[in-house]
Amino acid sequence: MLKIKAPGSMQEFLKRTTLCEADNEVSGNEMIAELCRDREAISEEIRLHIEEATNLGDHGTADLLIQQLRQHEMAAWMLRSHL
Repeated sequence: MLKIKAPGSMQEFLKRTTLCEADNEVSGNEMIAELCRDREAISEEIRLHIEEATNLGDHGTADLLIQQLRQHEMAAWMLRSHL
């Protein structure tokens, strides 16, 4: 048991995010490129957490993160294929 309260408000989520919102209007291709970069950034963060969970012996969490990583990498690949 981690004994840590999960974030539950938008303010808490915004404090923890590493992604930024677009400031202006972008074209369709720019939007796809931005989504691709965001998916790739999320994938990099997930990789760090997989390593941390593995080092802590938390194989269940590592497995869950690996599944999430696969989804983000597939989405990034699909977005790249449109560019």
